[in-house]
Order: sequence, then C-alpha cells, then structure tokens
Amino acid sequence: MRNAQSNHTVSSVIFLLLCCCNYFHRHCEAVQLEQNLDLYVEPYTFDVTKRQNFCGLQAKVDADEVDLRTVLSGKYLNIAIMSGKYENTDSNGNFVDSTDLGLCVKIFDEIATRGNFTWKESYIVQDEPPEGKDWTDLLLWSIEAYDVSVDWWIPNSNRIANGATIIKGWLDASTIIVSRVTSSSDETESEFSFFNWGTPFTSSVWIAIVGTLLITALVSLFVEGLSGIYAPVQGNIFSVFVSYLHHCLLVVSGHIDHIPLTHAGQILSFSIAFFAMLLLAAYTANLASFLVIEKAAANTLVDTVNDIVKSGKSICVEGGAATQKAIQNTYDSAILVKKGDDEESLLALGKGECDYAVMPLSNFESSRIKKDINGDCNLKRIGQTFQVEEAGFATYSDAGVLCTSMVRDVLNVHMQDLHDEGWIEKAWNDYYEQIQDIDDPKCFDDSSSVTKESEETLDLINVGGIFLFHGALVCFAILLFVGEKLLARRNKNDVDESDTRTDKLPISVSDMRKSHVPGKNKLKPVVNAAMRESAVLRMSGMNGTSRMNSFEEISTEVSQMREDLDNVTQKVDHLTYLLTQALQNGIPKDSFQDDYVSA
Repeated sequence: MRNAQSNHTVSSVIFLLLCCCNYFHRHCEAVQLEQNLDLYVEPYTFDVTKRQNFCGLQAKVDADEVDLRTVLSGKYLNIAIMSGKYENTDSNGNFVDSTDLGLCVKIFDEIATRGNFTWKESYIVQDEPPEGKDWTDLLLWSIEAYDVSVDWWIPNSNRIANGATIIKGWLDASTIIVSRVTSSSDETESEFSFFNWGTPFTSSVWIAIVGTLLITALVSLFVEGLSGIYAPVQGNIFSVFVSYLHHCLLVVSGHIDHIPLTHAGQILSFSIAFFAMLLLAAYTANLASFLVIEKAAANTLVDTVNDIVKSGKSICVEGGAATQKAIQNTYDSAILVKKGDDEESLLALGKGECDYAVMPLSNFESSRIKKDINGDCNLKRIGQTFQVEEAGFATYSDAGVLCTSMVRDVLNVHMQDLHDEGWIEKAWNDYYEQIQDIDDPKCFDDSSSVTKESEETLDLINVGGIFLFHGALVCFAILLFVGEKLLARRNKNDVDESDTRTDKLPISVSDMRKSHVPGKNKLKPVVNAAMRESAVLRMSGMNGTSRMNSFEEISTEVSQMREDLDNVTQKVDHLTYLLTQALQNGIPKDSFQDDYVSA
C-alpha cells in the first residue's frame, strides 16, 4: 500500500515537472520571438546603423584561426525581416505561430542553427514600402541599418552598384509569363451570321465588285455583241447582256466560259480574268484570316515578353519590384498594370484587368495551388523565361569598415550546404503541401486546354451563310425555270420564227441572171441572214432563255438546223458550179464579183 502511494506521488511530481517545463519552454519561446525595439531605426534614414563590427572575426578567418562555418558561433546578428507571404507575421510584426515562422525565416533559422549564432532576440519586422518608395529603396536602407535583410531579394545592376550583396538564392526568381487560358467548356461561343462569308471585304468593296461586273458586261455587249456577225436581232439585247454578265460572274469564280472574237474583246477578257484572279486570292486569304485566325485569337501563342509588348497587350506586375524595373528598362512601350504583389496580379489577370502577368517562378508556383487564386484552374505558364534569377537574403558590401562581407560569406557557405543536401527542395515541398488546397492535377498542367482541332478547323457556325446563300440561289433558279416553262407553254403558238430563219436562198439560174442587174445584190443579203440566224442560235444557247424551252423543242430545233445546213451546203456547191459555167460562157467578171466574194 505504501509502495502504491509512493509510485503515485512520483508520477504526480513527474507530471508537474513536465507541465512546468512546457510552460517555461513556451514562455521562453514567446520572449525570444518578440521584436527588439531597441534595434528600431527610422525607415529610409541612413544616419543611424545597427550593423556590428566583424573585422576582428574576419582577421581570424584570414589567419586560419577559425573555420568560416563557425566563426559566428555564440554571436548574434541584428536582422530586419520583411513582412510578406513567406514570413508568418501579423500586422503588428509579431509571428502568428512560434512553431511556424514562415518559409523564409525557417531557412534563415536553419542557417543560424548550423552556424551556432542567434537572431531571435535581435530582429525587427519591416512592412512593405510606402507610397513614393519602392523595394529597392527598402533593400538599400535595410542592409545599411542591419547586419542582414531577410527576404527574397532579386539582384540587379542598380542594387549591386549601391552596395547590396545578394546571398545565394533560396527562391527561384526566374521571370515567367502567366496567361489566363480559356478552357473548351467556357470558350466563347461563335455567333451565327448569314453574311459571315462576306466579312473579308467591306460593303464598299462588294458594291465596287458588283458595279465592275455590270460595267464589264455592258462593255462586252458593245465590243462583242454589236459587232459583225454577233449583231443581235431586235428584242434580244437584254438576253445577250445577261449572257455576258453570266460570263463575268463565272470568271470571278475562277472559270472562263467565253471566247472573244474581236481584239477588243480579247483585251477585255484578259482584263476581267486578271482582275478575278487577284480578287479571288485576296478573298481567300482574308476569309482564312477572319474565320480561322480570329477564332483562335484568344489562344494566340505568346512566346516572349517582346511578343506581348509588340501586340499592345497589358501586363500585370508587382509595383516597385525588380520585375517591373527589368521590363521597363527593356521595353519603354510596355503597358504595365501595377499591383500590390504577385497574388494580386494573378487575381487581376483572372478578372481580365490585364492580358498577361509576369512574375518570379516560385511565386507563381506557390500561388497557383490555392483555390482563392486559381480556383478555376485557368492560370498557365506560357512562353520563354524572361530572366533567369535567384533571390535570397542580402547584406551590405563592406570589406573594410565593419566587415559585413564576412557575414555574407558565412551565409553563402551554409546556404550552399543546404542546396547540396536537398534541404531547400524539401523545405519548399513541405511548404507547398502545407498551403495547397487544390487536388486536381490538371490545374498544374501548363499545356493548352484548347484542342488542336478547335484551333484549326471551321464549323457550320462560321461557314453556314455560304451554304444558305447557295441554297437560296438554287431555289431561285428552280422557280425561274418553272416560271419560264409555264410562260413558254402559254406563248408556244405565238412564236414567229420568220424573222430569224431563211428557208430558201435565191440561187436558181433565173436568180443568177437577176444578180447581173446593176444595183441588185441578191446573194449578200441571203448569206447575212444565215449568219444572223447562226448568231441568234448561239446567243440563245448561252443564256438558255430563248425558244429552246423543252427537250422536244431542242430536238426539233437541232434537226431543223442540220437540215438547213445540208441545204446550204448543197446550194453552195451548186452555186460554185453555176459560177464556173458563167465564167466559161463569157459573162463579165465585174457583174458577179461582189456576190461571189460575199458568198
């Protein structure tokens, strides 16, 4: 019984000791993580510094009396911690959780552990630059006032020239391009338009094309239809004009269905053909531009920042940061939309306030895995890297006054060890796992979400107007055919063909004798009448609107033409025979020469 009571007493004492140790541990930790206000220096003033003198330690290192890795053992560093996404501090500059200092401070604390120096009792937290100041101003002040500036500082020529030395980086600050990619599900739908096919040309161009075709048809009628054997009979001028207009329309479509017989007509035919060739080439090129390239405009490939600047697109950047300075120094005409930080830039990009965002790679990777930033999974990295950089802690370049450069060397050697051991990579993976709340792996695929087919093919929405336009013309042609057929049947018995066909030619012996009468020329009118008949038949065949309105009528007309041709052939042979006999009988040559030449 006494042993049991003794054991219970021992257990109680151990429990109380553990509680006390835990209390004192937490209390001491809380004390260690309070800002040391004695180190406070008015921001952006350079007449006060809290940097320590390390020249004595530098001498020992130079004399090989102490190893560089341990030269700061037992010492403390006065540091300035910049408040941001990688430092877990509140608005008052206090750490929210003493066990979670943030990735940036966690890395610096690991270096302090390895170098056996302290910082938790000698730090201050500094807010982001106020209006009128930028991050370079904050960097130059902090390294002048404190031993180390703890944040992710990107080196550039201006900072280095003013004494800043950047430690080997722990953050990949390579500048990348981010785009909001439209997925196939929320891609803007095409709007149907009957006249989409006419988009390549303006209305004035179309009017000019129609006017050119009408004028060309009229000129063709003048130089071809009213000359020589093609002179139409009275009442068929409109039919011939329509035939020439039809030829012009076919030429514009890429076909030639007209053989001119006059020199002027040949020149005109070449002119309209050349005009049609250029017009067709311009239309084809512009049609592809409007219907294909425009459809994929939202997904136009951007490979470099230069491509964005040339296209006149806007870029979201963190205002006052090194990224903004780098773009401005390279491209004077860049359209920059300044935001508070890179996460604000991504939010603005998602809302359409800018066309692209440019930022350090690590900042993008740590933001795209958050639902409040990339909940729609539409933020993708595109193109080439603008600049390859590393960001890290910073110190003042001082090798002879306070020898702060020795602190730089200590931090560099330990940071290199962390990289070589893979510790930095593991720290980043732990950080990603801690903040990630998006599980879909497709959100982290930087390939385009729009398929190749949707980028390069046309659908009926784009070209449906062409089909409907052609269908409308087909329907109109059918109605016109039916109407002409009904009209032809109604007027079938009223057709008078006596004006366009001559059944008999005056080539008898008596007619031959009459041809010798002065002022009389019977042969020439007959031959001209036959030629006019041939021209009318030819024109009627071109426009399809003359007497041949049915298969039976066409067959009858062809048979009649063959019969007339045979008769003409026989009569011409007979005429040749009579002329030969007349010459042999001594009839004067001048009395029939004109008729013979006309024949």
